[in-house]
Amino acid sequence: MLSDPLVDARGSHQRGAEASGASKRPKLLIVAMGLMWLFGMTGSASGCSNMSFLRGSQELPDTIERLLAEAKAGDPPPNVGTTSSPPSEVPTQAPLPKLDVKHPLVRASLVREQARLTALGEHQRRAFPLALAQSMLGLLLVVASMALLTRKPGWRRFALQVIVANAALALGTFVALAPVRAAMANAAAEELVAHPIPSSTPLAADEALVVRRAEMSAADLQVLLLQLSVFGFAVFALNRPKTLSYLAQVDALAAQASERDTDTDADDP
Repeated sequence: MLSDPLVDARGSHQRGAEASGASKRPKLLIVAMGLMWLFGMTGSASGCSNMSFLRGSQELPDTIERLLAEAKAGDPPPNVGTTSSPPSEVPTQAPLPKLDVKHPLVRASLVREQARLTALGEHQRRAFPLALAQSMLGLLLVVASMALLTRKPGWRRFALQVIVANAALALGTFVALAPVRAAMANAAAEELVAHPIPSSTPLAADEALVVRRAEMSAADLQVLLLQLSVFGFAVFALNRPKTLSYLAQVDALAAQASERDTDTDADDP
């Protein structure tokens, strides 16, 4: 027997009203899941970028090489300050935003990224599986956080597992790719010693190299601690009594709606 559209519409409206009757989402949960969504998106994008490079893409290395060549030559980027392109060149993309590639910090960042790519290629056997895991777990983190933000029932446990997995991956990557981080720190330190920041305190070459390496290593450690702190904050937010009460109410309303639909289908001739 065909269902009555009016009855279906009324039932749908009633279920929507009941779902909206759930207590408001805790603000801490919104903040935590928003951060998890952001972490998931950036992690997945980073993992895909690393996999693309490790599978042979030269787009990023070529871009870094071009910018470094411009910095060393001291010439402005092509087409900057002009209104037309040379006849022999056809622009295929929008011009890059203005970037002072001659600034020591910018040059050091480019050299650091170049060293990272080179080191990743040298440790491809361990880098590629980590990049694949980062991409997949990042996507799962996006899905889980969006499910909780949109009042989907039954997603808390899965979200906790994904958050813990991402935290473990961040820690494992930090340990497994220690040679990559060391290469990055050395390259950036040598660049900053060769082209020091004008406002920095003058140091002897050997002392400056040690100091810059320590600064780079400390920065990497700070990033890891920040990541783990945010993941810990998300776990805390999901285990707060207010969050547990809210999610329990969402699950109960979903169960009631499902039972009502089952009873309605059973009553139909």
